Amino acid sequence: GRCHDRFPSVGMLICFAAYREADAEYVARLRARAADLRVAPNVLLHTQPGRFLPVLAAADVFVRPTTTDGDANSLREALALGVPSVASDAVARPASTYTFATRDLDDLGRQTRTALRDGAAQGAIRAERPARLAFSDADQRRFADYVALLAQAAGCDIGPDHAPEVVA
Repeated sequence: GRCHDRFPSVGMLICFAAYREADAEYVARLRARAADLRVAPNVLLHTQPGRFLPVLAAADVFVRPTTTDGDANSLREALALGVPSVASDAVARPASTYTFATRDLDDLGRQTRTALRDGAAQGAIRAERPARLAFSDADQRRFADYVALLAQAAGCDIGPDHAPEVVA
């Protein structure tokens, strides 16, 4: 709710990399919590298999709030795509990561808000993102579906700068 108060059209996409039926109860709890916080229309829980990179490329910020971790591929991928990234200080992080104190929700909120509004992160980094990403036609269609669902859930317009060009 804290970021939502300052950025009412912000959406959150939670991807389950290896979703199993056993996760259904956890997903139901996440949906209920989002409803309790009055942000359910802004939260999309994605449980279908698929490639994560096209979704990540469209993000305005990537958040990795782990309590233990290693050298996270998803964090390095986000940074390589120019997506401002927020991660816990559970382990050493790349220098350009916005880090927050592990288990400190206030600090997580501060760093996420900073990443979202940081002019340099939103302008210069987005401008440096790769103009061409190699995605198959099927990936491009999935990507467009993810972006449309996220935009609908967030009640915002996601412009054409979010769509990677398909490279044959």
